[in-house]
Amino acid sequence: MAVKRTSLRVLIFPWLAHGHIFPFLELAKILSRKNFHIYLCSTPINLDSIKNNLQTDSSDHDFCIELVEHHLPSLPELPPHYHTTKNLPPHLLLNLINAFHNSSPNFSEIITNLKPDLLIYDGFQPWSAKTASSQGIPSVHFSTSSSTAISFFHHTLLELSFDIVLIKSCRGIQGKYMDHLSTLCNKKIVPTGPLITFAQDQENADSDIIKWLSERNIPLCTIHSGAKETERDGCAWMGPTDCDLGASKCGWSSVMESVYFGVPLVALPLKLDQPLNARLVVEAGVGVEVVRDEDGGFDGLGMAKAINEVIAEE
Repeated sequence: MAVKRTSLRVLIFPWLAHGHIFPFLELAKILSRKNFHIYLCSTPINLDSIKNNLQTDSSDHDFCIELVEHHLPSLPELPPHYHTTKNLPPHLLLNLINAFHNSSPNFSEIITNLKPDLLIYDGFQPWSAKTASSQGIPSVHFSTSSSTAISFFHHTLLELSFDIVLIKSCRGIQGKYMDHLSTLCNKKIVPTGPLITFAQDQENADSDIIKWLSERNIPLCTIHSGAKETERDGCAWMGPTDCDLGASKCGWSSVMESVYFGVPLVALPLKLDQPLNARLVVEAGVGVEVVRDEDGGFDGLGMAKAINEVIAEE
């Protein structure tokens, strides 16, 4: 008599930004196909977007993913539709971060009720790993940033991760940096690949404007504006498969998406890990960084020069 295999139960808990949520969701789909039972935990407003994605994708795949609502403290200045970074007024970001941190008792109740075998958590909430540890549940950190950037912050981000660290990247462009990070944190670095969220409609590929431009041999460009560029949300957006080059501030998801689709990047890094990612783009030979002007900003001349360099190499 065959013994039925028991699925491992994994609780996945991303930060509240779509640029974090959707890589975690793609990881959840991969694990679900490998017979893991997934609980994906986020705020109700974010779960609405996740539901839409899963409903669209379910025609091709049968995912064992349960969505778990995580409620933040009720604050007058932070109503439930702002329990996400999407469309959040910039002055409320700190309020959202504080509310998220103050929601740890709610998360403790969730993990007590679910009793998962493993927690996969984000860098914004190390307290979730501590909560899991207090209940005897191991935790693994999943980084949606590059191993290059994480190397600078590994002391605070990775110490709670159990034996391994998951990185949204691939060894082809970051192998030596993964090895360096592994030495720094004394943990095995496991690349998950680019974890691209594919658009379900291809309306843009057949649009009149793209056909018109293509017929005239005019290079097409996509502008990566931030988290979850592939959402579209009713915008006239040209995806990377439609374009000859991409202009990006070099958030890591934008870099991974462009590398995956073979679209060269014009890099305009602004803050955080973006300058590091831009240097990596240049080092890997997949793009050009725009040279700043005398005031340290970007101007049209520098942008034009970078675009021409990319087009000439093409």
